Amino acid sequence: MSKMRLILCLLSASFVNAATIIDRGLPDAGTVNNIAGVNRSNVNWAFPFTSPPPFLGGDSFVLPSNPAGYAINSIMVWIVSATDPSTAFSNFTLYGGDASNPAAFGIIPTLSSSLSRVYYPGVGNVNDTCRTGLGVSYQNQSANCEAIYSVNFSLNLILGGGTTFNFAVGANSLLGLCQASTPGNCLALHASNAATSVTVQQGSNGKILVFDPTDFGPGTQGPAIFDSAPCPVVGSDICGGFDKSSDINVVVEGSLVPEPSTYGLVLLSVGAMYWRRLRNQR
Repeated sequence: MSKMRLILCLLSASFVNAATIIDRGLPDAGTVNNIAGVNRSNVNWAFPFTSPPPFLGGDSFVLPSNPAGYAINSIMVWIVSATDPSTAFSNFTLYGGDASNPAAFGIIPTLSSSLSRVYYPGVGNVNDTCRTGLGVSYQNQSANCEAIYSVNFSLNLILGGGTTFNFAVGANSLLGLCQASTPGNCLALHASNAATSVTVQQGSNGKILVFDPTDFGPGTQGPAIFDSAPCPVVGSDICGGFDKSSDINVVVEGSLVPEPSTYGLVLLSVGAMYWRRLRNQR
C-alpha cells in the first residue's frame, strides 16, 4: 500500500464506523395496541389540515456535544399503512434544518431512501389480535391491524455537536388527495409515548412539529407545536387525539467528525512510520 493510500485510509476510518447517535426507536411490543389498555404507547399521526398540500409531520432531536460535529449517515422513521407504501406513495422526502434558523428549513439531499416491513421489538401479548408468528403490527382506532414500515434515508450530512435539528417527512400520495375525509391517502408517521414505550426514547419531549410546506424560507412562521395529550396543553399550538403526549420515533446513525488535532496526530504517525521505513532500507 502506498503512503498516500495509507493516509487516506487512516483519515477516513472515523467516518466508516457508523453508530447510533439518536435512539428513539419503536416501542416494545408488550406496550402497544388496545391490549395494553391505559398503558398503550403507540399512535400514528397524519396531518391533512390543509390539502393540497398536506402539512408535514416531524419532530426534533438534539445531537450530543462534540466540537467537530457529526457525519450523519442515515435518518430512519417509521410509517403505518394499510396498503403497500411502495404502491401508495412516491418521492419520499426528508426535510430538515437547524432549529435556531427556521428560514433554512427545507429539503435535505439524500443518497437514497428505502422501505422495509418491520414489527415491534419484543414478543408482545399473546392475546394481541395484531400478533402473528412474524411479530406484532399496529392496531388502528377501528381495531384493525396495519403494517409498519421503516423509511430509511441514506445521507452525507455534517451537523454540529449540540445542534437541535428539526425534521419532517413527506411523500406524494398515489391514492388521491390527503384530506380529513380520506385519511388513508395520508402519510402516517409512527409515534409513541416515552414513559410507556419501555424501549430507549432518547431526546423525547412530548412535542411533535407540524410544518406548512408553503411556508418555507425567509419570513417563515416556523413549525406548529403539537402535543397529543388532551387539551388544553401549555406551550402547544395543537393538542389532543391521544390520552398522552407522544414523539415521532426516529433513529439517527453516523460518526464523530475527527477534530483537526486528530488529523495532525495521524499525519505525524504516518510520517514517522514512513521515515523509519526509508531509514531501514538504507
